[in-house]
Amino acid sequence: LKYVARTQLLCDGLYLVALVFALVFTFLARTMVQLLFGDAYLAAVPVLQVHIWSTIAVFLGIASTQWLLAEGLQFVTLISTAIGLLANLLLNFFLIPAYGALGAAIATTISYTLVVFAGPLLTPRAHPSLKILLKAVCLHWAWRR
Repeated sequence: LKYVARTQLLCDGLYLVALVFALVFTFLARTMVQLLFGDAYLAAVPVLQVHIWSTIAVFLGIASTQWLLAEGLQFVTLISTAIGLLANLLLNFFLIPAYGALGAAIATTISYTLVVFAGPLLTPRAHPSLKILLKAVCLHWAWRR
């Protein structure tokens, strides 16, 4: 139980950090791009605002992978990555022609999220990791006593 609690704490913490990054970059993207690159790059602002949300999936993926490795479920990572690859290819095929770089950012954010959740969702032995991830995303720690 201590192991699960510590894994939950890791997921909670990583999710919170990623959420803060995503919110800060979403609201300050224009200012950051102007300060760092100048007005010529303002078209990159919406791309940054979408792409930064993939950070949540990346951070949760780090914690999830640790749990999967400890449980001997490395194959779930392979399944998840394959699903993410296919999703990214398909989404890029449709979204880049329609939306350009913004479409690529949308495709990346969706496919990263699929990588984190698809394998544990489709593999019954990995359902405990899915429960940990969902608790983190639902901010269960905010009202935990």
